Amino acid sequence: MKDDPFSAGTRQKALEYLREILPDADVTDRPDSAGPLLEFVERGLVRIGDPHIHTSSTLVIPGTKWVEDPDTRAAVEAACRLIDIEA
Repeated sequence: MKDDPFSAGTRQKALEYLREILPDADVTDRPDSAGPLLEFVERGLVRIGDPHIHTSSTLVIPGTKWVEDPDTRAAVEAACRLIDIEA
């Protein structure tokens, strides 16, 4: 998936954005940190909004493969809670 200037659709760019959003946190690509959320980014289900453009309420946005599903939404929300951001 190609990045656009407004959100990150790649794992590495999403991690960079998350680190900008949470500069005081130790945000890493591990299962106890941003790893689970980055899995959703990699699968195209969500994207991480560019923190210079998006507000805190629109940092995690639907990706090109998002299909509304209660179980998927709950899993994304749980992944966001690991790094203390809202889905």
